[in-house]
Amino acid sequence: MSFYGQRSCKKDVVEPIDGTVTGEIPTWLKGCLIRNGGGAYEVGQDKYKHVFDGLALMHKFNIADGSVTYQNRFLHSDSYKKNMAAQRIVVSEFGTTAFPDPCKTLYQRISSIFSPAEVTDNDLIHFTKYADDIYACTETKYIRKIDVKTLETLDKVDLSKYLSVFNATAHTHCSPDGSVYNVGSGSVGGYPTYNILKFPAKENDKDMFQEASIICSIPSKYRFYLSYQHSFGMSENYIIFVEQSYMMSLLAMSTRGITMKSYNDCLHYYPKENTYFHVVNVKTGERLPTIYTTEAFMFFHQINTYEENDHLILDICCYDNADFVKSLIFDKNTKAKQFINSCHARRFVLPLNIQKSGKVNPEENLVKLEYSQAKAYLQKDGKIMCQYESLTPEEVTMMELPTINYKVYNGKPYQYFYGIGFVASIEERCLIKVDVKNKSILKWNEPNTSPSEAVFVQKPNSLVEDEGVILFSVLHDDNEEKVSLVILDAQNFNEVARVDFMTGSIIPADFHGLFLEN
Repeated sequence: MSFYGQRSCKKDVVEPIDGTVTGEIPTWLKGCLIRNGGGAYEVGQDKYKHVFDGLALMHKFNIADGSVTYQNRFLHSDSYKKNMAAQRIVVSEFGTTAFPDPCKTLYQRISSIFSPAEVTDNDLIHFTKYADDIYACTETKYIRKIDVKTLETLDKVDLSKYLSVFNATAHTHCSPDGSVYNVGSGSVGGYPTYNILKFPAKENDKDMFQEASIICSIPSKYRFYLSYQHSFGMSENYIIFVEQSYMMSLLAMSTRGITMKSYNDCLHYYPKENTYFHVVNVKTGERLPTIYTTEAFMFFHQINTYEENDHLILDICCYDNADFVKSLIFDKNTKAKQFINSCHARRFVLPLNIQKSGKVNPEENLVKLEYSQAKAYLQKDGKIMCQYESLTPEEVTMMELPTINYKVYNGKPYQYFYGIGFVASIEERCLIKVDVKNKSILKWNEPNTSPSEAVFVQKPNSLVEDEGVILFSVLHDDNEEKVSLVILDAQNFNEVARVDFMTGSIIPADFHGLFLEN
């Protein structure tokens, strides 16, 4: 099946429903898995054109005392309300442009074309935790607070009221002290910048948003282009922002009201332009002067970033071009041609202490980690050219949506990550566990089903990285109203339990999620 087909939920499951349990749910597993993604791909007679466009639908699996309930609810964003009231698409999304209301006068319709495009608050990608509150988020400046218990939509937060940014990534990082970091786009002196954002840990009655600051601004390499931003790396002492070769034309964006182009239409891949790694000291906000670069690639998700022996290690899922984004446009059969382009897990190693005095030896590998095959060479212009190391065996032909034991190992040396992908011997979509030290894998798949992103939950008091369970939801080809929560033993990938729900409502695919402990 096409995992990201144009399935549309016609009615949300507001009240929790019970599921049928097979196997035994660990008694220590207590909390809720919340997930986010597109829930409706049509409004009235209008249809969205891209997988990233659907109206946000939040899912919740509540786990307690060996049983699980399921519920879902549409995010009642301003975009959702306006679309529902008009019964047509009136707010533009990533790949869909909203056209002028045919009921308006000719003058009103022409005027609307020249008006600034409305920015969506349809936060369908992920969730972020600020202090004790959970917010739905996407890639714009708006986030929406939600009530985790009921999935009701609460306050709307405009990040541009607190910081000089017009967007922010969908994937934040949280430091041990509770501070939240993100990357957003802004401008300094009319020049586009990438801004490193810090929302300090909440103290007493202080508001995290009111106390937010920009700790570093990185100028774009190009005056009229900005790199696409979805995630970034963060170790104990550094943030790595990857300025990739998939870029947005600011000129095209500024004329969207006239050209009626979508955001997607304004993005282009430039294979001859190198990708750059910008390294920022988290504590001082200073950007390292060393320029790290590599050949062009496109990416959505970093896996993990950590420091070791004066090296900065960045693991990331890389595409060789941006065809994948275009492949997620719905065709006439309302199916996205997903995974037409391969994505591979790669490791880049950035040497931190570079001696640039004396004669440059372009053949000396500056990576001194014995266990890594990654390379880095000092060029005559002073830049460091990085060459990646593959993290998966050749049989893995696709790897995306990576997750780790984030709570304990984010920003630290680690051994395992989990992702969605394809294995050469299996044509079905698989859930894959990767051992980055031994380059070995474990896999789970089930015919005629599609698993979601994996979420790791560690067993209480365990000191072992992969001792715990993997939680993920499963959609079924033969019944669009059925959804299952599957629990695997994270160490051996054996199925521990599953819970099947007959929802009475179509369940679409989602993107990302969080597990919240009770």
